[in-house]
Amino acid sequence: MSYPAAPTLALSAPAPGSRTFALLNDEPVTDETLDLLGARRASTQLTGLLVASRHQTPLTMAVDAGWGMGKSSLMRLVDTQLRRHREVHTVWYNAWTSTGADALEGLIKSVLMRVDPNILRRALRRVTRPGTLYGWPAR
Repeated sequence: MSYPAAPTLALSAPAPGSRTFALLNDEPVTDETLDLLGARRASTQLTGLLVASRHQTPLTMAVDAGWGMGKSSLMRLVDTQLRRHREVHTVWYNAWTSTGADALEGLIKSVLMRVDPNILRRALRRVTRPGTLYGWPAR
Protein backbone atom coordinates (compact mmCIF):
# COMPACT_ATOMS: atom_id res chain seq x y z
CA MET A 1 0.00 0.00 0.00
CA SER A 2 1.39 3.40 -0.85
CA TYR A 3 0.61 6.64 0.89
CA PRO A 4 0.56 10.10 -0.68
CA ALA A 5 3.64 12.19 -0.08
CA ALA A 6 3.46 14.49 2.92
CA PRO A 7 3.03 18.15 2.01
CA THR A 8 6.14 20.24 2.22
CA LEU A 9 6.37 23.38 4.29
CA ALA A 10 8.15 26.37 2.85
CA LEU A 11 10.17 28.20 5.47
CA SER A 12 11.01 31.21 3.34
CA ALA A 13 9.48 34.64 3.76
CA PRO A 14 6.02 34.99 2.19
CA ALA A 15 5.72 36.78 -1.10
CA PRO A 16 4.32 40.34 -0.88
CA GLY A 17 0.53 40.31 -0.96
CA SER A 18 0.26 36.58 -0.23
CA ARG A 19 -1.75 35.20 2.68
CA THR A 20 0.16 33.79 5.62
CA PHE A 21 -0.99 31.21 8.11
CA ALA A 22 0.18 30.47 11.62
CA LEU A 23 -0.24 27.48 13.89
CA LEU A 24 -2.16 28.10 17.10
CA ASN A 25 -0.77 27.27 20.49
CA ASP A 26 -2.46 24.30 22.19
CA GLU A 27 -2.36 25.91 25.65
CA PRO A 28 -5.75 26.77 27.19
CA VAL A 29 -6.68 30.46 27.11
CA THR A 30 -6.95 32.19 30.50
CA ASP A 31 -7.17 35.77 29.24
CA GLU A 32 -10.49 36.81 27.69
CA THR A 33 -8.72 39.15 25.27
CA LEU A 34 -6.82 36.20 23.75
CA ASP A 35 -9.92 34.06 23.15
CA LEU A 36 -9.72 33.21 19.45
CA LEU A 37 -12.33 30.44 19.66
CA GLY A 38 -15.13 32.66 20.95
CA ALA A 39 -15.59 30.91 24.30
CA ARG A 40 -15.96 34.16 26.25
CA ARG A 41 -19.70 34.48 25.75
CA ALA A 42 -20.33 30.88 26.83
CA SER A 43 -17.95 31.24 29.80
CA THR A 44 -19.73 34.41 30.95
CA GLN A 45 -23.14 32.70 30.76
CA LEU A 46 -21.85 29.58 32.49
CA THR A 47 -20.22 31.66 35.23
CA GLY A 48 -23.53 33.49 35.78
CA LEU A 49 -25.37 30.17 36.07
CA LEU A 50 -22.85 28.79 38.56
CA VAL A 51 -22.83 31.92 40.74
CA ALA A 52 -26.64 32.16 40.74
CA SER A 53 -26.97 28.44 41.60
CA ARG A 54 -24.35 28.25 44.36
CA HIS A 55 -26.94 27.99 47.18
CA GLN A 56 -29.10 25.42 45.40
CA THR A 57 -28.84 21.66 45.14
CA PRO A 58 -25.36 20.48 44.09
CA LEU A 59 -24.80 20.78 40.37
CA THR A 60 -22.98 18.36 38.09
CA MET A 61 -21.99 19.51 34.66
CA ALA A 62 -20.12 18.01 31.71
CA VAL A 63 -18.31 19.85 28.95
CA ASP A 64 -18.13 17.53 25.96
CA ALA A 65 -16.46 18.31 22.65
CA GLY A 66 -13.80 16.93 20.36
CA TRP A 67 -10.07 17.42 20.74
CA GLY A 68 -9.01 21.03 20.18
CA MET A 69 -12.53 22.46 20.40
CA GLY A 70 -11.73 24.67 23.40
CA LYS A 71 -12.99 22.72 26.44
CA SER A 72 -9.97 23.60 28.58
CA SER A 73 -10.06 27.22 27.42
CA LEU A 74 -13.75 27.46 28.29
CA MET A 75 -13.17 26.04 31.75
CA ARG A 76 -10.10 28.23 32.35
CA LEU A 77 -12.13 31.31 31.39
CA VAL A 78 -14.94 30.21 33.74
CA ASP A 79 -12.36 29.68 36.50
CA THR A 80 -10.91 33.16 35.88
CA GLN A 81 -14.37 34.73 36.05
CA LEU A 82 -15.43 32.74 39.14
CA ARG A 83 -12.32 33.89 41.03
CA ARG A 84 -13.70 37.44 40.81
CA HIS A 85 -16.49 36.38 43.18
CA ARG A 86 -15.12 36.27 46.73
CA GLU A 87 -17.87 33.94 47.92
CA VAL A 88 -17.02 31.33 45.28
CA HIS A 89 -14.07 28.95 45.61
CA THR A 90 -12.77 26.95 42.68
CA VAL A 91 -10.66 23.82 42.47
CA TRP A 92 -8.77 22.98 39.28
CA TYR A 93 -8.23 19.26 38.78
CA ASN A 94 -6.74 17.72 35.65
CA ALA A 95 -8.13 14.19 35.34
CA TRP A 96 -5.65 13.41 32.55
CA THR A 97 -2.87 13.22 35.15
CA SER A 98 -4.49 10.28 37.00
CA THR A 99 -5.91 6.87 36.19
CA GLY A 100 -8.19 4.44 37.99
CA ALA A 101 -8.39 4.77 41.78
CA ASP A 102 -5.69 7.47 41.64
CA ALA A 103 -8.19 9.79 39.94
CA LEU A 104 -10.49 9.92 42.98
CA GLU A 105 -7.53 10.30 45.34
CA GLY A 106 -6.15 13.14 43.22
CA LEU A 107 -9.53 14.90 43.15
CA ILE A 108 -9.93 14.62 46.93
CA LYS A 109 -6.39 15.94 47.48
CA SER A 110 -7.07 18.87 45.13
CA VAL A 111 -10.22 19.82 47.03
CA LEU A 112 -8.53 19.46 50.43
CA MET A 113 -5.53 21.52 49.31
CA ARG A 114 -7.86 24.29 48.11
CA VAL A 115 -9.76 24.30 51.40
CA ASP A 116 -6.61 24.19 53.55
CA PRO A 117 -3.14 24.00 51.96
CA ASN A 118 -1.66 22.61 55.19
CA ILE A 119 -4.19 19.81 55.71
CA LEU A 120 -2.09 17.09 54.07
CA ARG A 121 1.05 18.16 55.91
CA ARG A 122 -0.76 18.00 59.27
CA ALA A 123 -2.31 14.63 58.45
CA LEU A 124 1.07 13.20 57.47
CA ARG A 125 2.64 14.56 60.65
CA ARG A 126 -0.14 12.96 62.72
CA VAL A 127 0.27 9.59 60.99
CA THR A 128 4.05 9.50 61.34
CA ARG A 129 4.19 10.76 64.96
CA PRO A 130 6.18 8.38 67.24
CA GLY A 131 3.97 6.07 69.30
CA THR A 132 1.16 6.04 66.75
CA LEU A 133 0.26 3.65 64.01
CA TYR A 134 -1.56 5.39 61.20
CA GLY A 135 -2.93 8.03 63.53
CA TRP A 136 -4.13 5.65 66.24
CA PRO A 137 -2.46 5.69 69.70
CA ALA A 138 -0.31 2.65 70.48
CA ARG A 139 -1.77 0.26 73.08
